[in-house]
Amino acid sequence: MDLIKELLKNTYLLRLDKIEEIIERIWEEYQLILDDANDIEKLWEARVYLYFVGWFYPEKFGIEAIDRRLKHLENPISLVEFLDMIDKEKIDLKQKEDLLFVKLERLYRLIKKYKQLIINNSYLDEQRFNQKEKELIGDKTYRDISLGF
Repeated sequence: MDLIKELLKNTYLLRLDKIEEIIERIWEEYQLILDDANDIEKLWEARVYLYFVGWFYPEKFGIEAIDRRLKHLENPISLVEFLDMIDKEKIDLKQKEDLLFVKLERLYRLIKKYKQLIINNSYLDEQRFNQKEKELIGDKTYRDISLGF
């Protein structure tokens, strides 16, 4: 789990090369666990990585890190304006010259890459996770899992 701490720290420091490297290492660790897990506790560690890369980082921490910095741009904009600008590829010259904007754009594109990652025909290879979980603990209902059984 030290990878998660490293990712949070480097996001705070906006070290983009480190962020990309760490997310890739988290993804690789997730894949290794799926390949080798032979007990449910180890597999659930993979679930933490999946949850972190697929939801917490892109939907909360990473996007909030971008949002908190937008007021420091040479021409401050809202998060909605920023996302719209990037997604529609409508970045004007002023933004392209703003080094902070360029960093935030790169961070957003990195976040989006993992947020939309499809592996083995499933979002973040979750189908393989679910199959492995089924092999280790059998069929469980959503209710059982939500209650912690």
